[in-house]
Amino acid sequence: MDGVTLSELVVGHGGRALLGPVDAYAAPGRLVALVGPNGSGKTTLLRTLSGMLPPVRGRVVVDGRDVHGLRAVERAAVLAVVLTDRVTTGVLDVWTAV
Repeated sequence: MDGVTLSELVVGHGGRALLGPVDAYAAPGRLVALVGPNGSGKTTLLRTLSGMLPPVRGRVVVDGRDVHGLRAVERAAVLAVVLTDRVTTGVLDVWTAV
């Protein structure tokens, strides 16, 4: 099935659950907002959805493929995320960093 499916997803750090379990589906082409207070797990959820963090439990499936079973180059072909973390670029110019 196309889209993004979360199945009994529990997210957290170091095996410690912060949010979940979550079951959800987002159809292709739909806008989804993730809203909540500071510290509620929004960024942790996004990092888990994008494959940057492993789930404590459950699955994230994008277009029928488990995100955490994909190689980085395969994940990059099907999803992208822009977070607000500061990036240390060292001596790179802006063009190279972007």
